[in-house]
Amino acid sequence: MRTSLSSYKVLVIVLIVIIPISLVALIINLPTKTPYSPFNSGFNGYSGITELLNNLITYRLGDIPKGFKGSILLPLTRELGIHDYEVIKDLIDGGTHLIILDEYGYSNNLLKYLGINAVVVSDIVLDEVFKGFSRYYPLIKFSLNSKSLELITYKPTYIEVFDTTYSLIAITSNYSYADVNGDGYYSIGEVMRSYVVVCRRGLGNGSITIVTDLDILSNDLLSMNSVVIKELISSPTYLVIGYLNLSDVDYIKYLLTKLPVIKYRRDIISLTTSYTVITVLSYISYYVSFNGFGRRGLKPYILSSTYLLITSLYYAVVSNDLLLIIPSITNLVVCLVKSDLRSPSILTTLIYYSLINPDMIVYLIPLYLLTPYLVDFRIDTLVTNFLGPTSTNLIKYSLMMLTTSLISIYSLITTTLITSSVLINTLIHYIRLSNVRVELLEVPNEVLLKSNASILLTTYSKSLTYLVVVSNGFKEVFRINGYSLIKFSIPTQHLGSYSLITYLVVIDSLGISRRLLRPLNIKYVVIPVTLKYLDVIRSELFSRRDVKDLLSDVELSITELGSGLVGIGVEEVSRVVSGLVRYGLRGTPIELIVSLVGFSEGFEGLGRMGRVGEYVGVRYYVPGDELRYIHWSKSLSKTSLVVKEFSTSNTPEGSISGGGLEPIVITDLVAYDVKDFDNIVLTLLSTFLSIVRTNPEVKTSLVLIYGGLVLVMRGKALDILYRLYKALSNLMPKLIYEYSPIKSIISEDYIKYLVSNLGSIKYFSKLVNANKSFTKELIKYLVFNDLTPPKPYVIIHSDVFKVRYALVRYELSSYGYRDIGLSKLASYIALGGVR
Repeated sequence: MRTSLSSYKVLVIVLIVIIPISLVALIINLPTKTPYSPFNSGFNGYSGITELLNNLITYRLGDIPKGFKGSILLPLTRELGIHDYEVIKDLIDGGTHLIILDEYGYSNNLLKYLGINAVVVSDIVLDEVFKGFSRYYPLIKFSLNSKSLELITYKPTYIEVFDTTYSLIAITSNYSYADVNGDGYYSIGEVMRSYVVVCRRGLGNGSITIVTDLDILSNDLLSMNSVVIKELISSPTYLVIGYLNLSDVDYIKYLLTKLPVIKYRRDIISLTTSYTVITVLSYISYYVSFNGFGRRGLKPYILSSTYLLITSLYYAVVSNDLLLIIPSITNLVVCLVKSDLRSPSILTTLIYYSLINPDMIVYLIPLYLLTPYLVDFRIDTLVTNFLGPTSTNLIKYSLMMLTTSLISIYSLITTTLITSSVLINTLIHYIRLSNVRVELLEVPNEVLLKSNASILLTTYSKSLTYLVVVSNGFKEVFRINGYSLIKFSIPTQHLGSYSLITYLVVIDSLGISRRLLRPLNIKYVVIPVTLKYLDVIRSELFSRRDVKDLLSDVELSITELGSGLVGIGVEEVSRVVSGLVRYGLRGTPIELIVSLVGFSEGFEGLGRMGRVGEYVGVRYYVPGDELRYIHWSKSLSKTSLVVKEFSTSNTPEGSISGGGLEPIVITDLVAYDVKDFDNIVLTLLSTFLSIVRTNPEVKTSLVLIYGGLVLVMRGKALDILYRLYKALSNLMPKLIYEYSPIKSIISEDYIKYLVSNLGSIKYFSKLVNANKSFTKELIKYLVFNDLTPPKPYVIIHSDVFKVRYALVRYELSSYGYRDIGLSKLASYIALGGVR
């Protein structure tokens, strides 16, 4: 079955948005291996000092505002630019404390510019006695702010100081030496003495400190040097990274860190900000994924909220941070008060604790496993994979929440946990759905066109389950529990054989999983209502021999309105019809007319025009007599026009008493669509059947109209019904299948014509004039066939011709015809023409 992709639109959009954000988050959070990079979490990286400084990183000295009163850490692995000298001097004069980390002498020109009589020498200093892990880690002991401090270094170089104007001098022990030849060992000629590694000098309102080791800030030594570093710097402190040999990836990561990333830092402002950001992202993601908020029962949320509260309280006590319990208390209040916000509130709080304190994730795993039970369940009508609507929406939500990876990389863990929970629960419910049984109980062989036909199914399920029935655009959801009987509609819009592939999908009560059952192949035939009615007529009348013995001939006449073409009798009617068809008149109703003419063959007296009364002789022609009554043979013998004279003293056999009025049934076969045509023919048959049931011998006239073609049949109601029955029994399927409705597409040329002549066209007047012309021609032909006033009549037509036949009724009434209405026709005949 061709399934709709609309269900995946939101998921596709989410992925398009989330994938770039996740890539950005990965670039930010995944470490590099560049030495001294703030994004390197290895032993030689600066990620530790970056976190200690609360991410106060800048790329250039020029980015620091003038008058800055804190400290600046300036590690150098390349030369400073000349323009940086003036910037540094202005900062120091303004009160900045500058700490330069330089192992290679890149700051010597700056020192000279500032008037400091000292030089950084790039020879590595080793110490065999006062050392950390090995001789490569000399220990530096000094006093600062009345505190005895110890600094551990890694392969430091040293400073040659040429004056004593320094507020701080930190030196190695007397057993240290400069490894001049670089072999890593003491060699003859290498001087063993104390070397200056740190020195500080006041300048202007600030100071400058030189440290000849970049590794004192590295992750490897930071924990051992944190006390010394805190004494060397003041708050706040910037780390300037633009003078390190960083990679392009490090630079991109630096630019990305300038995005508004929120982190929790144990203060109410940080908590409020981070919790608000995560809450907004969570609620938006939930609303988009679940298409709004829904209501769920209180019990599971109270249990979950209590669990979150206990977990947060435990960690608040352990970490001495009581602020941690605020989100869980907020969540509990929301769950008690706002029932439609319970699900997003639980998920928000769960993800918040996972992001700000990864150690809590282990304790929150039980809630992650239960997430499919803590969201608003949804039931849809899709035929897709085994993921239910709730599971699909939850995965959409977790993917959208990857935006929080800009806050913490642990967002990837939360998404993984939610997705894993969805898959586990989906598999469990998928197995349970295998117990659901659905069997086909009843399928009709034949159904009527556009009727309310349906199929019956029997179902069984141990627990509450939703059954989705999908078939050829039909979609419906049923609740089943235990044994159930399901009834669903089938399409009957078109005639013919149907073979429907019906898909049955069962979804558990929470929408977690779905299972596609065995598809059903349903076959049936849609037939027109008229065919069924023809069976009724056959069984009631024409299957009986005594009824067939009553059949006799009918009189026929045909014309094309406005053309003057008239045919009377079978031969003439056949000739006219053949000519009209030959010259282009088409349409299935034409075949009906041809069939009606053909069924008249074989009866005596065919072709006579009916007269009211008996022929009694001739008389001389007077103005006003109709030409069709002229007796041509006698006129030739008398050398003067004479007309036939008829007696009106006797009532013709089969006519209605009371003036000899026979009812006229006018039927227009033009319809809007196949259903409309079926209704017209059905109404025509039912009308004549009602007449026959009242009085089968009553003389009746049928006027069939198709476009400008008009066929008149006159005879007993039983005879006309029989001919309709025989013709339609053979033709009805073909008539229905090949009928051309009057629906049409308006051409572009016609639209242009309407627009260009909008002011000059009076549409209603044109419509009235056209219908008046049709009405006059029709009345003229009725009179020609002796269907003269005040004969009663009824009209059967499509609703699209309401205007035309309203005008026809008005004109017929003005000539004296009597409209008795279809509903009163049978009673009119039963009462002998008395209304």
